[in-house]
Amino acid sequence: MRRLLGSAVIVLLGVAGRAHALCVDGTVVSCTLNGQVGTKECVSGYWTPCDVPNPPPPPPTAPVMVSRTAGNIRVRWNGPTVSGQSYQLQHWTGATWAGLTSVVAGSTFVHSGLAPDSKHCYRVRSTPSGLNSGYNCAYTSDGTGRQAWRIQLEVHTASVGDAGTDDSVNVALNEYSIGPGSNLTWMDYGRDDREGGDTFQYDLNLDDIALFSDINKIQLNKVGTDGWCIADFRLLVNERAVYSESFSALPGGCLWLDGDDGHVNTYTVDHAKLRAHPLWQGYVEPLRVSFDPFQNIATLTIPRAETESRIEGMIGHLIHGTQAHWGDKHGRAYVEADPSGVNDRLKLDLDLEASVDYWFDPELDIDFDLHYTASCSADQTRAIAGVTTENLEAHVDFDWFTEFLSGLFILECEVGAGGDCISKLEHYIEDRIEASFTPIDQNQSQALPPGYRCLSAEVAVDANANVSLIYHVQPPTALR
Repeated sequence: MRRLLGSAVIVLLGVAGRAHALCVDGTVVSCTLNGQVGTKECVSGYWTPCDVPNPPPPPPTAPVMVSRTAGNIRVRWNGPTVSGQSYQLQHWTGATWAGLTSVVAGSTFVHSGLAPDSKHCYRVRSTPSGLNSGYNCAYTSDGTGRQAWRIQLEVHTASVGDAGTDDSVNVALNEYSIGPGSNLTWMDYGRDDREGGDTFQYDLNLDDIALFSDINKIQLNKVGTDGWCIADFRLLVNERAVYSESFSALPGGCLWLDGDDGHVNTYTVDHAKLRAHPLWQGYVEPLRVSFDPFQNIATLTIPRAETESRIEGMIGHLIHGTQAHWGDKHGRAYVEADPSGVNDRLKLDLDLEASVDYWFDPELDIDFDLHYTASCSADQTRAIAGVTTENLEAHVDFDWFTEFLSGLFILECEVGAGGDCISKLEHYIEDRIEASFTPIDQNQSQALPPGYRCLSAEVAVDANANVSLIYHVQPPTALR
């Protein structure tokens, strides 16, 4: 009895100190690694990795898709290779994996003859090891060339009891991507989001979406345990509804996103359902640029409300999971755009706060200018637009702000390197703004109608902070 008690005490002490032994030193046992039999030994109370006489090579890395059109996808495999192994690029047919071509590190393969707006998955298999890489998938485009320069999600929270939520919510618009990652936005504005009875339009990130058909799903995901009941929602592309869904027929008249009571935290509209919707099928791409045929002027106008909403959505996504959050509203809005006094610039003011343990939340005030440019291409066939950030300033009440920036924006800043950190923060925000603005630029920068020439361009900012990019064009001789 005394011996058993002593053993129990040793085990408990080991658990408390997180140093309890898993095995008896010197013990050797057989093990299996990737189908091969080997041995492992107990050293200092822990098992060594399984040792096999001829360890198998690692599985190959997954291929990546670098571009696609309506009829083909360009796939690249970067390797590395292992001596004695050959590699094959494979395509999922819907029932099995079929070989397409042999590949070496750096190989590029164009898979052609594909149907528009169809999904295709690829992997690499090594021989003779018989190991497979993970797979990556992408959709071909729909062939229309329709662009997406603004995407919004309008969400209506139900008015039933406890329908609102304080949990974080994100939305994803494509499952598979060309490039570094899929599209996702954390929907966080300065307002009290998703209260009962609330309807609001959120501007979404345009990452991984250049074309209308790059949107291949709508997935709403809530994290946390505070349930949310959605009455209905709409997806808007270029300010036109392309999908809507109401949950009025469900019990309580809304869809619960909740981890309790048999509900789930995610709701997905898949590719087939999205494409079948009448709004999607009836979508016609609107003209972003207005044209005055009497004065031969083409104008792209960006209203102040659009600028502020885009920036608020972008920053709300950026600060998710960090110490920063929206603070007290000082002025008209949490993000305010005003004329800067210079005709091609806006001044932006953001009202944020920083969460500090055991202290009040200090105000984190970020100000910067948006500088718009308009010009004609050298051959006068294109109207070119651009936007950059300038004069970024960040104000906070403590000298640890540079350390805070390093954690907040994942920048390589050193404590005390204040100017360098501010500069990196400015470039980071500028990159995000340019990513958001690029689809507008692409729409404006498309080739002018046949025969038209771009003569000159200018930018005008009115007293209400509406920006106009104005292009003076010359029609073809027959129309003069």
